[in-house]
Amino acid sequence: MDRREFLHAGIMASLVGKVLSDVTLAQPPAGQAPATPAPAAAGTAQTPAAPPPPTRRLIMDCYTRNVHWIRDHDQIAEAAIEMTCGGVQPTVQAYPGHIDPTKVATELPAFVKTMQKHGLRVKQIRGGNQTSVDQPNLEPMVAAMGQAGATHYWCGTDNYDLTKPIMPQLDAIKRKVDAFVIYTDSETWAGGVHPAQALRDYRRASGIDARLVVVGMVANDFSIADPSDPGMLDVVGFDTATPQLISDFARGAL
Repeated sequence: MDRREFLHAGIMASLVGKVLSDVTLAQPPAGQAPATPAPAAAGTAQTPAAPPPPTRRLIMDCYTRNVHWIRDHDQIAEAAIEMTCGGVQPTVQAYPGHIDPTKVATELPAFVKTMQKHGLRVKQIRGGNQTSVDQPNLEPMVAAMGQAGATHYWCGTDNYDLTKPIMPQLDAIKRKVDAFVIYTDSETWAGGVHPAQALRDYRRASGIDARLVVVGMVANDFSIADPSDPGMLDVVGFDTATPQLISDFARGAL
């Protein structure tokens, strides 16, 4: 099996079931003619059919960790196109990552430009396993991602050592959190400590001036954030501007 056959086999295997199920559901049962609309009664004005809703095009990104053996950027783009992907999610990691974290300011724009030359987008980027804001190259990396037009990025995740007690490791992770976001319908209550008080306790214990954003997803009363605390924010409803608002507030830009 050559590279083209290998790439096609992987992507098509994941899509064929979904495509066939959609086609099957759209067909009438065996032996039954397709349904036809009933004719309008005599003298009755026929209402024009509503136009069909616009079709949303599904665009899949090629995660380049799966093609780390390909080093040439043009060949990465060609492989993504062979897999019927419309975009690429590059890895900003030490070798075998495709972008060197120490050179992200120059290598990432060049990578994006090459992908765009082939008609591919770069909206998601995988970082180099940074799990703390004070780790090297993190700020230049995030800045370069934003300038490159990325809308989503994943820098890293904390891992557990299963040979050691879990709770102390969880406590260590908690001390690195500087923002909390709550999405609520305000229909439930759990625990004996109000979230605003829990945040103040966390600030004292961690020494981090953490922030809290509470997003009310339904039209009813809710009271979680402390309106007298500038580090807490209530948001009512959710639209396309909300993620940026939350990000700006969490960064202290508001």
